[in-house]
Amino acid sequence: FIVHSLDMVTPPPPSPLSTVITACNIARTPLKDKSVDIGVYSLALMGTDIYDILSECSRVMKLDGVVYISEVRSRFNREGDGDMLPRFMRLMEVLGFECVNGDARRKNMFFVLMIFKKVTNRRGKEKDIEGEGEYLKPCIYKRR
Repeated sequence: FIVHSLDMVTPPPPSPLSTVITACNIARTPLKDKSVDIGVYSLALMGTDIYDILSECSRVMKLDGVVYISEVRSRFNREGDGDMLPRFMRLMEVLGFECVNGDARRKNMFFVLMIFKKVTNRRGKEKDIEGEGEYLKPCIYKRR
């Protein structure tokens, strides 16, 4: 099997990671269409282009491929609008994924772990998602 590690930056040599991490925007990766069996997005949806990132995920995933997404739980809860998780789930459905486990870590107060399976190669458009708004609450960094 082949492991692809993608990040916004690659550590400079002599770091051993400089040869195993590919620097790129995960909304436009150098991976081939339908070339990935398993995808892991661990705190990787920090950008504001969530649709583009997950559309790229759909492009590179093989049919029956599995995607694990782990995000901070608070990003799915917005004051006044309530739970953003149903809209996020609808986005994944439009992009060809079926939810295998919507919150595998229910007891965890800080993180949501979702598992999806690629069930179709048809990728819908963002306009196919009802309503408007964000899929995740923006990621805000706190200085400590």
